[in-house]
Amino acid sequence: MARNPRPLFLLAVMVALSYLAKMFKGTMDAKTYFIGTLKAIADKVEAETGIAARLGVIQASLESNYGQSQLSRSDVNLTILPSKSQGPALNIFGFKTGEAWLKAGRPYVMMPTTDYGADGKPFKAMQPFRAYASWAESYRDWARLMQTPTYVNDGALDALKKNDLAKFGAALGKHYAPNQDYGTRLAARAKDMGGLV
Repeated sequence: MARNPRPLFLLAVMVALSYLAKMFKGTMDAKTYFIGTLKAIADKVEAETGIAARLGVIQASLESNYGQSQLSRSDVNLTILPSKSQGPALNIFGFKTGEAWLKAGRPYVMMPTTDYGADGKPFKAMQPFRAYASWAESYRDWARLMQTPTYVNDGALDALKKNDLAKFGAALGKHYAPNQDYGTRLAARAKDMGGLV
């Protein structure tokens, strides 16, 4: 009586699939996917503006938790205002709207956040955050913001063009994220990213 080779074949396929799953698990996790995707966008912006791709990717990864925050994920359905449509916000830098954004009727979402008062104490609040059509649009908006007088005068743009993480973090700490020792947080994120960026 001949043996049925089918169980052995199925066992071999299962072992191969298990091996492939383990091999790809370490390479295509959220962190790697985010860095790879954003690095391609950032490299294009760097070629156009001179803004160091590395620093933009580091800051975006910190602000969006490697693209896993509710504000940055592509697989969430949020209410996009003022249209009241449903979709993701794709906001990788956590940008709030500002008055001009709202007056122009640009898309935004309302999200709970922790803000910091003038006394440095945190408080919870619902705030309007910008919504984008893509991570690329969000990244380009960040690059545009970094070229405005506030960030030029504080040295952020100069630090970006020189790829100087310490000076960039210090400049951002003055306006973008006061009371949070932002430079230290950026440096820690850069270390966490290792050679990925």
